[in-house]
Amino acid sequence: MKWKHIIPIFRNDILVAAKIILKNTKINNREYYSFITPEAYHAVKDWMDFRKLHGEAITGESWLMRDTWQKNRQGSQSYDRIG
Repeated sequence: MKWKHIIPIFRNDILVAAKIILKNTKINNREYYSFITPEAYHAVKDWMDFRKLHGEAITGESWLMRDTWQKNRQGSQSYDRIG
């Protein structure tokens, strides 16, 4: 799932939920929708902001979760995907 698949929903400038778009690529690219709470949206947004703060270029095409991290010379994690 990519960052662009989570869409915040505001009512009167207040975040009330976020819509999640899920695609089933095995069955005619059918889309399914679900919703998460404002707290869950903020947790995911905090994660994406953390990655951006540490040098990753975050766009709508960025994957929400990463499975591989590259270590730099100082031993800290770099956010360049391997492979």
